[in-house]
Amino acid sequence: MNRLYSIFFIPLVWLFSAVDCPADFTCKQTTGTSKSERSLELKLTDGASEEYSLELYDLNTGKVVSRRNVFFSSGDSKVVFEKVKPSTYTVYFSSASCPKKRSVKGKEGIVVQ
Repeated sequence: MNRLYSIFFIPLVWLFSAVDCPADFTCKQTTGTSKSERSLELKLTDGASEEYSLELYDLNTGKVVSRRNVFFSSGDSKVVFEKVKPSTYTVYFSSASCPKKRSVKGKEGIVVQ
């Protein structure tokens, strides 16, 4: 009987662990009073209202530039990263309901000019 449970239980555990994260963001570049003041604004387009861990990752240098923890409600838009230098970035995010890091804009990146 134990074998029968393991035959059904193991595939179910794998299936639930492979479920994609229910959250997604969009990102846009904003400028301040001068053109040299660049910021990145994130909008939670899909996902739960909760605190998200966000990492600004420079795709050209291969390094994390900044880390922030920000609470977002569904549909919120917030400037998360300020004084961003020109480069190509991605933002990795995770949360309690989405522990596996995901990327905003993927490999194409966010070009800040």
